[in-house]
Amino acid sequence: MCTNIVRDLLKWAQNKQVKNLYVSKTQWKVKFDMPDSDLKITCQLLRVDLNKVCVEFTRRVGDQLGFFAVYQDIEKYMFIHNDETN
Repeated sequence: MCTNIVRDLLKWAQNKQVKNLYVSKTQWKVKFDMPDSDLKITCQLLRVDLNKVCVEFTRRVGDQLGFFAVYQDIEKYMFIHNDETN
């Protein structure tokens, strides 16, 4: 499950031509900078239980509205992995 989410996030990042893409080798974490802005974002996958993963997006630097717009774009791209059940 985690590998699918990271794979799709990296595909989204490639389509958006993000800068300074960093994928952690020890954690389920991806960091990147958005082109044409000072926005820096971290995405981390956190295990909830054996069948669920929480995807946390954190704005490290940049405009809050810009971050929200990027988050919504990622959410639309990755909606297939979204499970809003308990």
